[in-house]
Amino acid sequence: MKFYNFLKKRQSVREFKPQEISNEKMEKLKDDFKKLESNLTNIEFILFENGEEIYNKLEGLGGYSGVMIKAPHYIGLKIEKNDNDIIINSSYYMEKLITELAKLNLGSCWINLGIVPKEIISELLNGKGTMNFMIAFGIPRDEILSKVTNSEGLNDENLKYLNTYRYSNELKVEDGPSTSKSSRMAIEDIVFKEKLGQNINMDELDQRGLEKLFYYTRYAPSNKNSQPWRFIVKNDKISLAILNPDHKENLTDAGIVMYYFEKMAYDLGFNGKWKLKDSDYIEYDNNKYKIVSEFNI
Repeated sequence: MKFYNFLKKRQSVREFKPQEISNEKMEKLKDDFKKLESNLTNIEFILFENGEEIYNKLEGLGGYSGVMIKAPHYIGLKIEKNDNDIIINSSYYMEKLITELAKLNLGSCWINLGIVPKEIISELLNGKGTMNFMIAFGIPRDEILSKVTNSEGLNDENLKYLNTYRYSNELKVEDGPSTSKSSRMAIEDIVFKEKLGQNINMDELDQRGLEKLFYYTRYAPSNKNSQPWRFIVKNDKISLAILNPDHKENLTDAGIVMYYFEKMAYDLGFNGKWKLKDSDYIEYDNNKYKIVSEFNI
């Protein structure tokens, strides 16, 4: 199995055991911070080891629709400012970090800080930068295991509950072509040819080796399972269009789906990388979209 099977089995952890993680795992995590941050500017991971203190500050404010997740530890996603490219990059690398947590058999869950007062955010960050999201992490309370493998060193690992950006019961996994029973949009709903709204032939995607890539990309987590991403295939380029890009949550989802798309593409033999771009708004289906990134195939 490859990275796409890992993605299909990812689940969010919302209940953790109270004990702290081992010193060995904590030091490994700090090393991961340094490695990831060496590639970044304007983005920093903030480790909050005292989970109880953070929970008390954010109870009733942070979390999924205001429901704060109690965990022994948290990681804040500190950014210099709310710039579109910074938001997208930050969520891309946060998902990369979540994969590292999974390698340590640790569960995690995204926490939205959108309604947390600025004064509290400023206090958490000592007055520098801003923070739209953090993740709760620790040892999952339930010992349910998923046997998955991928190309990032998770071969034959037993992984406990893994993170998604929504409640896990919103995901209904199917093994064949998408059906109306699935909570995931069909390929035909998210992939277009040359422009939004222009259907692409499934045989063409299959011949180009893209059908499986888009099939599994549908499993990428998104805020409240909104799936705000659309893909436009034009010649040797795939453009990522995001619904209502003025919403920080949707830009965050863009970075998340870019990470999973890129890793699955690599497993399938595509060595491209996403390149961020700015563009004008596109009107489609009575909504505004914007192309935020491009991938060469």
